[in-house]
Amino acid sequence: MDRFRSIIIGAAHNGLGCAPYLAKAGRRVILLEASDRPGGLGASREFHPGFHAAVAHSANHFSEKVARDLELAAHGFESSQGRLPTIGLGLDEQHVILHQGTLSGVSAEYAATFRDYSRHMHCFADALKPFWLKTMPRIGSTGLADLTTFAHVGLNVRRPGKKKTCRNSCA
Repeated sequence: MDRFRSIIIGAAHNGLGCAPYLAKAGRRVILLEASDRPGGLGASREFHPGFHAAVAHSANHFSEKVARDLELAAHGFESSQGRLPTIGLGLDEQHVILHQGTLSGVSAEYAATFRDYSRHMHCFADALKPFWLKTMPRIGSTGLADLTTFAHVGLNVRRPGKKKTCRNSCA
């Protein structure tokens, strides 16, 4: 193992994305995976003979920058533009369906609570979006640049609570 400069444990989407960036930067990389195949939640699984689905089929966000940098289209990657419905089947045929942010098959009160929760999560996701493709400093780092980055993250997470549009969902 001492011949590698970087060891990545886990060949899920983050490990599979990180390894080529490190290799392109000249690092000798080894990617280790305990499962019999890579992909983690991004992989497809057979849930019944002949029926396959991605484990995280509703997580359709994938960085277009990463796709371009790693030339994923040349390897067969196609970005999903729409979300598939998520369906929770009920034994009493009272199915719960989540599609395009709308929850059906539940009470109006529960659906409203879910909408509020979803808005809350989107506020935080928007606050963290500027940092998705940045290298975060190590916890405990005391350098000025690192402390500035931590402060920027903290302000971005705190700021939505001050905005009128997110006050009820990100306070």
